[in-house]
Amino acid sequence: MNTPIFNNRSAAASATHRERLRHHGEVFDLFGIYMVNMLLTIVTLGIYRFWAKTRIRTFLWSHTEFLGDSFEYTGTGKELLIGFLIVFAFLVAALVAYTAAFTMIWPDWTDDLELGLLYQLPLFAVSIPLIGIARFRARRYRLSRTLWRGIRGGQTGSSAHYGMLVTVYWLLTFLTLGFYWPYMQTRLTGYRLNNTWFGDRAMAFDGDGDALIGRFAVCWLLTLPTLGACWFWYRAKALRYYASRTRYATLGFEITISGRMLMFLTSSNMMLIWFSFGLAYPYVLLRNARYLCDYLTLVGDQDFAAIAQNLKPRPTTGEGMAEAFDIGDF
Repeated sequence: MNTPIFNNRSAAASATHRERLRHHGEVFDLFGIYMVNMLLTIVTLGIYRFWAKTRIRTFLWSHTEFLGDSFEYTGTGKELLIGFLIVFAFLVAALVAYTAAFTMIWPDWTDDLELGLLYQLPLFAVSIPLIGIARFRARRYRLSRTLWRGIRGGQTGSSAHYGMLVTVYWLLTFLTLGFYWPYMQTRLTGYRLNNTWFGDRAMAFDGDGDALIGRFAVCWLLTLPTLGACWFWYRAKALRYYASRTRYATLGFEITISGRMLMFLTSSNMMLIWFSFGLAYPYVLLRNARYLCDYLTLVGDQDFAAIAQNLKPRPTTGEGMAEAFDIGDF
């Protein structure tokens, strides 16, 4: 566990200096990249999708600025492809071995519904920690390929430990009829953020699920009367709370998005995708990036010139497990 490097909450709370990110990407530029990506992905039978994802990330990162300097994405399609092939080969070998062993014990399992369910159960159980591991490793790769003013990000911590936390927390959430959810999300967020670095300095997060359980209980009761819309207000409150409990050196964070704004953004994005048959996807990506820049504020003063380069080891391949489970994002 990393030691938080900023523990005086009053310093950030009383600071008056406030800065926001700025995104200046144009939708027509991204749409052109998106259309070429689709064409090349079809022509190459899906192989180009690793380079397609890299091109979109490079565009989004390079058009996002902070204090007048753009971010830089240095990942490559080759790294994504190699990572996918390694993990895919391992998963296929493991599945073949498991199926062979199961068939040796129950040769006629394919003709028996109960044995078929028994075959699926361990696969489902194993998928829960593996998906957690995949998300953690994908985030580590993206951070390690993200630079600002030549300084790169990073993530420490154990993906295996994170996967076990996801498994245990989901079990507790199931046993408590969902009421462990605020604690699960807060503790997983804490593990990710407390292992997040920019340069030679780590972030610090000290949130607690107790701050969200009351709002969660209200939303749990109002789910049917509001047709689920109340969860947008819960999610907005959770985002604001997580930001308020996060620190980087002398900087604090604020998110000002409301439940109404979040509901409008999510629902309108879904309609744009549906009614355009997916062609509006580049616009949706830019909308999300602009919303992040518009509603996330960094509060306080920080001498960024004093931050040294991150010298921690970087992963050599990228997001293989996330690609294998098809949960990779931008």
